[in-house]
Amino acid sequence: MELHSTRLLGSSLSLSELTAQARTSDRTFVISAYFDTKFLIEIVKSALSKQGATVDLLFHASAGRQLDEHVRLLKEVQRSVTRRKARLRIALVFGMPLFHSKVFAFRRGSAWTVFLGSANATTAALGALTEPARNEEIPDLLT
Repeated sequence: MELHSTRLLGSSLSLSELTAQARTSDRTFVISAYFDTKFLIEIVKSALSKQGATVDLLFHASAGRQLDEHVRLLKEVQRSVTRRKARLRIALVFGMPLFHSKVFAFRRGSAWTVFLGSANATTAALGALTEPARNEEIPDLLT
């Protein structure tokens, strides 16, 4: 297993790096407190471009209006990959305190590449394919 901090060789992990990992993986996991649809659509489309690949998304859920908004946004992600949605699983976690650690995990056969850190699954944290992240993380202890 390759284990990385979300800081790579002194520069932030990017959406480009994650989509490259997803394109060659059999299984992709994204676990984060927060997300945005632009970011998720890029990861999911990249992952599901590989024949037989599956994607699991796990996010913290809030009640009330915020929950309605989360469901609406995740349905948008699901619609972006309509023909492949059977291989896309999305879960919202209720009743637990907001979790801090974020995980981006990619499996190829029996080998895993895992990125751990505090960057959420958002373009603000990790950038877009054509633009850098807008906020810098404090370097993690795990390097």
